Amino acid sequence: MVTEFALRFIFRDVTTTVDTRSFFGQRWRKTIRQNTQGFRERNFDLLKPEGVYRIAVIGDSITFGQGIEEKDRFTNLSEKEFNSENSRRGRYEVLNFGIPGAETVHHLDILKDPVLSAEPDFILLQWFTNDVEGRDKSGRPRPLILIPIELREISALFYLLHDQWITIQQ
Repeated sequence: MVTEFALRFIFRDVTTTVDTRSFFGQRWRKTIRQNTQGFRERNFDLLKPEGVYRIAVIGDSITFGQGIEEKDRFTNLSEKEFNSENSRRGRYEVLNFGIPGAETVHHLDILKDPVLSAEPDFILLQWFTNDVEGRDKSGRPRPLILIPIELREISALFYLLHDQWITIQQ
């Protein structure tokens, strides 16, 4: 019990991990807002405003901004830079359509609806190496799991032990 509290204190600034169901991921997820389309993005009209260049970004947890504040995602930073006082290029909207775990097969569905409905002028696809695997993940090596997910969700200690155990197996 003391170890658990000590770890929670030591890692109090850790907001998430690769395993979104971990103790840290559960704590971070409570701070996320979603728009009416279900994305981690502000609400916006599908009808593009006059004089706005709209960029839609489709991607996975990197686009979504897993573990970071919304204002620190590359999409938010890009929009801020495009619309900065130093920019004389007009008005921009950079809309984030990131979903953790999404891969190319999911990106196509997201592109069809709602991205194309949002009338983007430019679409950026953020890709990662796992996107070439497709739906079948049977070829991936499977580590031996000793600590059930239910314990990793509620305990920093069990999550960290599990993480080290997985690292040893690789």
